[in-house]
Amino acid sequence: MLVNPGNIPQTATEKRTVQDAARVLGARVVILNASSPSEIESVFATLVGERAGALVVSGETFFLTQRHRLVELAARHAVPTIYAYRDFPAAGGLMSYGGNFADSYRLIGVYAGRILKGEKPADLAVQRSTKVELEHNPIGLNQYRKGRDSQTRSDRRVLPDRMIRGTSDAEGLFPGLA
Repeated sequence: MLVNPGNIPQTATEKRTVQDAARVLGARVVILNASSPSEIESVFATLVGERAGALVVSGETFFLTQRHRLVELAARHAVPTIYAYRDFPAAGGLMSYGGNFADSYRLIGVYAGRILKGEKPADLAVQRSTKVELEHNPIGLNQYRKGRDSQTRSDRRVLPDRMIRGTSDAEGLFPGLA
């Protein structure tokens, strides 16, 4: 998992969530830190050295600003990667799973409208957008496969084949998705 140590609250929450999920799945998690563009290069060197099967990139906004570099390095090193924002698959990344910003903005508009009509902000119930999206990029998948197939047999990592088989596996991971 790639996190930004400069954002302590978000990093702590995301690390805890991923480590809890890994414990349930019996998976090993390596926490990698990057808070500058130069550190991103060394993260991928570590991933290759660890023979990591996949990478989860934090939803921290620094990584959003570095999306093109992250997507490029993930494709070059054939590391299947999931991101928090749909901007990553749009930039060529493999997939993302995260909140729907349009729904969040819609809720902001509803709140603003209610306040403009005279309701007191303190009287409004707290609401949270619960709509999430799983985005995938078939072109990114093909780039990942090309990178994987170009590696020599001794250099090939154990890859999560389940992740790329389609909706039947996705239904097990995300009920009601398909």
